[in-house]
Amino acid sequence: MLWVMCRPTHTASTARRHWLRWGSSFLLGPLGDAGGAAAPAGPARPSVGTQLAVLVDDGSRLAFYEAGSLALRSLTPLPQACRELIHKPAARDTLFAAGTEGQLLALSALTGLVLAQAGLGSGAVRAALSSDGRWLLAVANGAAQALVLLDAQPGAGLRRVRAWPLPGPVAWLADAPHRRSFVLALAAPAQVWEIAYDERAEDFYEGLVHDYRMGEGVPQRGFHNARRMSLSEPLLDATADPEATEWAGRGLVFNLDVRRVVARPAQFEPCGAGAGALVQHQGDAALAVPLRSAHLALLRCGDWAHLATWPLGTPARWARCLPDSALVWLDQADGLGVFNTASGQWSARWPTPGPLVAPPRFSADGRTAWALTGGPAGVLLAIDSARLQLLHRGPHSGALDLAPL
Repeated sequence: MLWVMCRPTHTASTARRHWLRWGSSFLLGPLGDAGGAAAPAGPARPSVGTQLAVLVDDGSRLAFYEAGSLALRSLTPLPQACRELIHKPAARDTLFAAGTEGQLLALSALTGLVLAQAGLGSGAVRAALSSDGRWLLAVANGAAQALVLLDAQPGAGLRRVRAWPLPGPVAWLADAPHRRSFVLALAAPAQVWEIAYDERAEDFYEGLVHDYRMGEGVPQRGFHNARRMSLSEPLLDATADPEATEWAGRGLVFNLDVRRVVARPAQFEPCGAGAGALVQHQGDAALAVPLRSAHLALLRCGDWAHLATWPLGTPARWARCLPDSALVWLDQADGLGVFNTASGQWSARWPTPGPLVAPPRFSADGRTAWALTGGPAGVLLAIDSARLQLLHRGPHSGALDLAPL
């Protein structure tokens, strides 16, 4: 204990302040001007929504841009080419990049430097990040596919938690935040898997629960175990309803709770997995989905009644929508457009030299949208999503994906 003598003229409170200052300096080390040099500051932390991460130079480098002006902040080389960026607000300081040769990278969202990497085999990697930023579910498109669950927390080093051999190729995989689980579909055999990352997830049974001889009367723990559901045909190109309980795919809607097909919308051929967007239509939740026939279909969630279909002229690969909105953002071969599902009319269009390489992204407050096209004549667009006005447009060659941070 270090005692400090105080002058008689000091008050008790002044003496107490002196003792706390000097005593804490002795016990905890120098603070400020109490002696010694302050620890060097790390990289400045950008405010939320002030920067964009963009895969450039065909995925070989990561660029950070100022979100408003699109001014370049930094450029960092990557150890291998990557094709996709994965980020959630809950994992703010970490950005993940899916490689083209079986690697998954964890990158600093401040500097772009590699924090950890995991080898998943060969081929391009596909991955989904949990809504809480703690878990990654990934698969590489190589010959021997395996589904891998990784610990995505800072300092975990992308530790492998579980792995499952796959009986067939994965058609798509996604995070279901309302269910706190991952959902994926196999093309052959036709199956849907759900893997909960909620530690309180209910146990489940597989197979015929009455057949005790096969061990099927013993429940599986819900947390981090695959609940497999078989279908008569694969669930392809699916998008979820608001609760991620029902998934509308090519010609069918599958319910995860009852484990069966609950609807078969006619002529429903989505352009791809996750291509649809949830919109508000006359007070109901509806799914707006671009179809392979170059139309936009609107289906009411719940009974999956067909509400409307509009011709688009040219096909769109993705639809995106802000919460509680009727405006659907669509990418097409010649530009980005916003379609009003309430009026059935286009609200805005911005021509581009080619198709988008990724769906439009929105800022956390929904005020700004960004769109990116690839190729040597690619462009990066920043748009005021409330006024539907173009804010900035800049050339951007060889870009593959972007993520607001």
